[in-house]
Amino acid sequence: MVDKGTVADYEYDVRTRIVDIESAPSGIQAILYSADRAGRFLDATDLLHLQQLRFDAELIPVLKTLGEHAEAIVDAARLDLLSRFPSITEPGGGLYPPTRASACWRDLWHFLRCITYGIVIGRSQYTSPQGCARLRQLYQKLDVPLDAMVFALEALKHYSLLQLTPKQAAEQAPCFTHLIDQLRAFQQSDQE
Repeated sequence: MVDKGTVADYEYDVRTRIVDIESAPSGIQAILYSADRAGRFLDATDLLHLQQLRFDAELIPVLKTLGEHAEAIVDAARLDLLSRFPSITEPGGGLYPPTRASACWRDLWHFLRCITYGIVIGRSQYTSPQGCARLRQLYQKLDVPLDAMVFALEALKHYSLLQLTPKQAAEQAPCFTHLIDQLRAFQQSDQE
């Protein structure tokens, strides 16, 4: 039997960065690189720097809300996933042993973080093809249950957009949909 391991077993590699930070304006790139290296959502200082760069002021509350509610959003998505796939964390399930489930919840948190970076970049097609290809390879190697991950990302989108005004939700939904589509493409390439 192959040892499935966890994402945590692999050191962070800049080549697996799924957000194409280079496509952002240079001042914004520096803010995103700093946050990404630290593996965090944009903080109050980052948001202030964005404002000083004449960044779209209407997006600041969106970024702040998603960052402040990230844990609750991920928890809600996790509960939906466990409800839809009740045996996934049991022996033989795709997120067993518990370290694999923990890696999944951590990935959801990081996916939400990456989506907020996409919002900052200002376009729904914000992912790096090379980073996504490496993530697909990693998920394939670790035998990550992609159907469950896609479902969890859909739930992440749902609970994230509930935190926003209807106008904000409509404007930001494409950033969530893009990442969901990227993971769906992982499924399709694995089936071919």
